Amino acid sequence: MDVFKRYEYKYLVNKSLLIKLKDLFASHNFFIDNYGLSTIKSLYFDTPNNLLVTRSLNKPIYKEKLRLRAYSDLSYYLEIKKKYEGIVYKRRIKTNLNECSRFLDYNYDYKSQIGQEIDFFRDYYKELVPKMLIIYEREAYQALNSDLRITIDYDIRYRDYKLWDFDYELGKKLLDDYILLEIKCSSAYPLWLVSFLSENKIFKCSFSKYGYAYLASLGKENEGDVIKCKDYLNPSLAMVI
Repeated sequence: MDVFKRYEYKYLVNKSLLIKLKDLFASHNFFIDNYGLSTIKSLYFDTPNNLLVTRSLNKPIYKEKLRLRAYSDLSYYLEIKKKYEGIVYKRRIKTNLNECSRFLDYNYDYKSQIGQEIDFFRDYYKELVPKMLIIYEREAYQALNSDLRITIDYDIRYRDYKLWDFDYELGKKLLDDYILLEIKCSSAYPLWLVSFLSENKIFKCSFSKYGYAYLASLGKENEGDVIKCKDYLNPSLAMVI
């Protein structure tokens, strides 16, 4: 699927709840989906003065980003992600490293409808360059008779060097004792999920992997190589995506 429109909500969850969370999924007919267990690598592009990430951190009503995402099966997708009034829109096209590099240098254009939207994004912002590579492990779960999808991201790390080297997996850790839970849906949560979140005091908070990595690269919100997230578990202090 190359076009997405849905609500996406994020939660920072203590690792100690991981087994309990998986037991909950199993008891409510949630199963590992077609993507299963995978390593995801996302290369974020930005302007030389970091316009896209700094704008995102300022909590606008509308925001957008461009990234190259690689999956464990060695497939690559160039993707525009937009968020407006809580709804996430994604448009992506299959590509490869060579095409993407040439695209940024204005030596290649994508011809499809979605490709033209991506071309417009590049032409509008001008001088887009690779800025940050985010690497993490993901477990993806899907409900049997619903569009409800839940992903668990862990071992999240980042680097601002060797950006085009997708075979090199080292990077600095982005979280300490937490995993990132993402709930993706087009309607209300089922009652059992609401109850679990409430009982375990798990609060919704907008969390940006690229945004946190950017702050970490500046030496902000971090302690050594690991960002401390305890201050962001309070929903009133949550950072914008």
